[in-house]
Amino acid sequence: MTNTSTPLTLYPHSPASLVPLLSSQLPYTLVLLATIQANRHAESDPSPVSAPDCQVPPPLPPVYATFPPPTSGAPSLAYLESLDIGPYDWLVAVALPPPSEQIRFYHALVASSFPSPKEARRAEETVEAALRFMRWEPIARGVLGGKTQVPTYIYIAPEGGFGHTDIRNVPSSESWDDDLVLDHGRESDKDLIFSVNHYRKLEYYGARAAHITVLRPRGPGVPPPEVFVQCHGDGSLGTLHTQPAFRRRGLAKVVLNAHFKRYEGTVPQYCYIEPDNVASIALFEGLGWTRLPWATYWVFERSVQE
Repeated sequence: MTNTSTPLTLYPHSPASLVPLLSSQLPYTLVLLATIQANRHAESDPSPVSAPDCQVPPPLPPVYATFPPPTSGAPSLAYLESLDIGPYDWLVAVALPPPSEQIRFYHALVASSFPSPKEARRAEETVEAALRFMRWEPIARGVLGGKTQVPTYIYIAPEGGFGHTDIRNVPSSESWDDDLVLDHGRESDKDLIFSVNHYRKLEYYGARAAHITVLRPRGPGVPPPEVFVQCHGDGSLGTLHTQPAFRRRGLAKVVLNAHFKRYEGTVPQYCYIEPDNVASIALFEGLGWTRLPWATYWVFERSVQE
């Protein structure tokens, strides 16, 4: 059992090496697995989605776990058992590349429907010890004391997020391409996107520009987008927004369709939806997405809300 008075050893792992273990624990490991698959693992790796004139996000730092890497092959549940590591004695965690400043954990307790008080406390101690790990102290300090958002549901695309998402009645390009052009995001779009979704810092949206799909007006320069959708650093679908003058033309379907095709088969498709967002719930359930059997809470950095 983990003891908070004893420093926890966290071992660095290559992100790709943990994919088999995390895949065996789906859907509970969805967020961690999507984070690994949505980001580069080394400076020499290509970006999962690249775009000209955009920053290339830094690679993931090592993924940390409470068990050492095996001398050969990839970690598995059998490997953990060989180390006499019980089901609630291990944890995997990753810090998203800057400027995200977020941490993603997986602990087996999330897959337990009725944890005992002893199991719950064991999980808490493991997470607390991981937060004290020096690599993440600045992030932990920024998060502690932040405001907690209402719980949000997690919706996932068919076939564990890798299935085809069928968007029906997508308007043909002839109906919109005279005045709009399909494009990736640009760093210059960050002010508009921040004005719509201020849950992240302004520079975050500029750094994630290559992972934004937009419709923008034709014209000189790079006009601000009229419709856009994002892919966050953890692989989740971000804000889908249409400017008022371009609504009720089916253009959100155009952008979503293009966005899904960029990631289909590589990064799990999922999103977070607040319980009172009836329109978004209806939209994604209509696309065949299903709600996972838990909700998640968010604690935002104090600096984001100041």
